[in-house]
Amino acid sequence: PETVVFHLAPTNSGKTYESLVALAANRSGVSAAPLPQLAHEPYARLSPQLPPGSVGLSTGEEEIDPDAPIVCCTVEKAPVRGDLLVLDESHWVADPDRGHHWARLALTGDYREMHLISAAEAYLLLKPLVADAKKITVVNHKRLSRLDVLTAPIRPDGVRERTLVVAFSRKGLYAVAAAL
Repeated sequence: PETVVFHLAPTNSGKTYESLVALAANRSGVSAAPLPQLAHEPYARLSPQLPPGSVGLSTGEEEIDPDAPIVCCTVEKAPVRGDLLVLDESHWVADPDRGHHWARLALTGDYREMHLISAAEAYLLLKPLVADAKKITVVNHKRLSRLDVLTAPIRPDGVRERTLVVAFSRKGLYAVAAAL
């Protein structure tokens, strides 16, 4: 790639947001994430901002305008070429089971620009993968709000506004959403 932008930070720091701003401004590219739910996030965020048909979704479960100029997808479904790549959770390149999908995009992807989103601890792992880039920029983000991990379950009516709730399956996601 000509340009690589590292967005390094913990959860809830704006690193994905800034990458999607660049993708929307570019009007062409790919946002690749490890889970279908994480592919839905940029799709839901970008679709209302851009003209109809500009943003597609491609996961193992859903296909909506997969040939749109911007495609939000799971990493496995990501095309190997395009204009701008937003590669979320880039540290997954080290995963023994699925890391080869991130490596395929970072090492052989034909993109003019890449935005690699990750925890800061993975920078030394990721940097050699894109060492041939003409320009590398590192953006260190700070967490935007406090993040507390609960030590005991709480009732749905006890969940406060601006609380992050994590579910690891579509079924779990819908169950949590219905309870809230």
